[in-house]
Amino acid sequence: MVGSSTQEIRDRAAELLGQCGWDPRGLGVDGPISGNAALGLAAEDVWDPQITLTVDDSLYLRAVGEVEDLLGRGSLLDWEMEPGRTADEVIQLLRSSVVAGGPYPPLTAEEQALQDLGWARSRAAAAREAEAFRQMKARAGPLYQLARERGTVLSRAYRAAGQPRDVTRARGPDGWVYMHQVHGGQRGYFEPATEEEWREWRQWVQQRVRMRRELGIGRYSDRPRG
Repeated sequence: MVGSSTQEIRDRAAELLGQCGWDPRGLGVDGPISGNAALGLAAEDVWDPQITLTVDDSLYLRAVGEVEDLLGRGSLLDWEMEPGRTADEVIQLLRSSVVAGGPYPPLTAEEQALQDLGWARSRAAAAREAEAFRQMKARAGPLYQLARERGTVLSRAYRAAGQPRDVTRARGPDGWVYMHQVHGGQRGYFEPATEEEWREWRQWVQQRVRMRRELGIGRYSDRPRG
């Protein structure tokens, strides 16, 4: 594709991580983003809208495969989820042609089979994420409609609960201090709150968790995992 390459996608993804922050589970919706999701968003930036891509032709999936080749084994999704992983390591991986700690020893036949399985699962997960991104951006499609329906259910329940303020607490020299964060400017500020408001908020949070489980949202989803 004229004017675009996997390296451009990787560089743009690294920039997105620097701007949004890194979270191995993040999708970049008004918050931190995973390296895998950043590659998807970066690829959208350089895709030619006049060309319809298949999964095999996708620059995004080629970029993911390129990054996983640098890892030597396993999938990018699994690598990001490893305990102790840092944003700097993910950014370095996206930008670099070598990875600290490599090269790895040759794989055994069993390890190669597991790696191939991991890549296949990673590509399937990447295709699902890319399709979800496309639908959310276009504001159309079954995934987008499902997200809207679930969001409407939660919004109605929140209003029915009295729209409690998001209240947190911290232990002070004289006991618990209750605060509500007001989001304004770059950092926002805190307003005093009461214990009753905190209890109302906690009650809503517990209700929201139950509803998310019933609706199959997030980690309660029954969709296949990468």
